[in-house]
Amino acid sequence: MKKLLILLLFISIHSFGQNFYIEKIEAPVAIEPGLEASIYYVISNKLIALDKDIKIKKNKEESTYTIKCIVQRMYSPGRKGIGHIEFLDSNTNEEVLRSSTEKAMRSPFQGMKNPLELMFDRIATNQFPTLLGQLKDM
Repeated sequence: MKKLLILLLFISIHSFGQNFYIEKIEAPVAIEPGLEASIYYVISNKLIALDKDIKIKKNKEESTYTIKCIVQRMYSPGRKGIGHIEFLDSNTNEEVLRSSTEKAMRSPFQGMKNPLELMFDRIATNQFPTLLGQLKDM
């Protein structure tokens, strides 16, 4: 009986956690490594803050889902950047979920932050709770 309880506890601990791998940002032009690192940091922190069972993996093969940040249009003075985030199945590389498209522009009201960082931070803050809930239901 004791072995059965330990086995059930072990299965319950490991079966509910989700593993994510965050890919490099796909954009029409090259993105600075510092900016890419800050976007990675924002997304990984939001994921972990939403659910303590989530783990960020360094290898795609070890993960359940892959997060892909896509920039559809780069920002420029007077022009908004547009992008979204896709959740892919790591084994098949097929799209499972997609966030809605977000726009961002450099503004003094937002501390002159980079529009790409603002855009992906908004997606992570506003849309990740519902997207992660949909992933758990799959």
